Amino acid sequence: KMALFWYNYRPSGKRDLLTFHAACPVVFGQKWVTNKWIYLHANMFKRRCGLTQKATQLDIDQYMVHGWF
Repeated sequence: KMALFWYNYRPSGKRDLLTFHAACPVVFGQKWVTNKWIYLHANMFKRRCGLTQKATQLDIDQYMVHGWF
């Protein structure tokens, strides 16, 4: 089992253009897809903000790993 997850917005609130993506057709087997939409506003307790506008997810993760969110 696997899951793929990414944020479409940077902590500054600007869209991350590197996250644009598209689905490919299934040639063999099956593909199961689900979506979990997480909106930018009212998300302050689910995704901690960085301390600067240029903070990356790696900057934020170090605090989340320790439960400091």
